[in-house]
Amino acid sequence: MSEPAEELFLQFLRSKAEIKIFVSHATKPEFLCLERLPPRRSGERRFFLWNTAYPWTPEIAVASNGSFYIQDIDSAPVIEYCRDPFTAGCYDSHTGRLFWSKFLTPGGPYSFQSAPYSYDAEQFAGWYSQVVRWIKKNSKPVKLKNGHIFYRVNSPSPWWKFW
Repeated sequence: MSEPAEELFLQFLRSKAEIKIFVSHATKPEFLCLERLPPRRSGERRFFLWNTAYPWTPEIAVASNGSFYIQDIDSAPVIEYCRDPFTAGCYDSHTGRLFWSKFLTPGGPYSFQSAPYSYDAEQFAGWYSQVVRWIKKNSKPVKLKNGHIFYRVNSPSPWWKFW
């Protein structure tokens, strides 16, 4: 997705809710939360979009390399947005992905996850569906031979979505 398309996407998200953007790692804890997505040339690829209507207090931890990250991000009420999750040569080096860790969070189908969600997962599913509908409405789907679908959003760079 191009930077202008990302800006349109963020405008849509902010028209529906108060949104905070987090990066996966930062040199200081206060750099984990962003006002806007950085330019593509920054190299940042993985972001987490938090609709603040769903209560959550990020648990910040320090990685072995000294960088900071959010330890509970996989169980948080966030949508992951990846700009380029695949290596060059795998489909397209400009693919992206939207992902809700619904089946990886507490309450999911795995036996080690017996704790309940810390947020209303059914309500969150409604918000996530709104986001996916915006992507579909503002994109052109392209189906690959393997059944995966790219959603091209107002730019030559596609979104990646497993369907």
